[in-house]
Amino acid sequence: MSDYSHVANAHPSYIEAMYKNYQQSPESIEKEWRLFFEGFDFASYHANGSSAATSSGGDVSKEFGVLSIIHGFRQRGHLLSTTNPIRPRRDRTPHLDLADYGLSNEDLSSVFQAGEEIGMKGATLAQILDRLKVIYCGSLGVEYAHIENRERRMWLRHKLEQRNLNSDYGLSIEKKRRTLEKLNGAVIFERFLHTKYVGQKDFHSKEERPPLRRWMPSSTKQRVKTR
Repeated sequence: MSDYSHVANAHPSYIEAMYKNYQQSPESIEKEWRLFFEGFDFASYHANGSSAATSSGGDVSKEFGVLSIIHGFRQRGHLLSTTNPIRPRRDRTPHLDLADYGLSNEDLSSVFQAGEEIGMKGATLAQILDRLKVIYCGSLGVEYAHIENRERRMWLRHKLEQRNLNSDYGLSIEKKRRTLEKLNGAVIFERFLHTKYVGQKDFHSKEERPPLRRWMPSSTKQRVKTR
């Protein structure tokens, strides 16, 4: 639980109750929760110049609600992604509505310190949600919460949330054209193999991987395992 999955799966009202217990007796709650609340108090103190313990119960509850919805998008945002250009995605009930986290439309213009979780210190709830939707609910659907290796999971999350969010993905027209040429060449080569060696077992050739590998840093290439 070192990446706070227990927080992501908890209801804001439960988190608030745990926080009250922490305020009364820090040693009475589990170590993982205690470390989380210590970090929350530390962040709030440096953001506001006062301890989070002086905040009203409603404000604390909403802060935890924003933190929970951030983790909710990380786990289930792909269920809202627009990966099918032909028809709308079926409603799979991702539970990412504001009401699911004790929030409402009235909170959209409020500033929440929980935004710092995704590098948005001092952002409003509306700004936080806009960024989360661009990252996790666009034409690229990403599901990674199931990855057991924490280091890989955190690496992927960092790359997703800190990437260039411009519509061009930080790539020039020339690089996009070159990549398209390489992909088209790989498709044509695969068709040739199907025609030349009919009925043979298909193994994806290395020709299909250069476009992806060309974007990777050298350190990343060494860690990619191919089969």
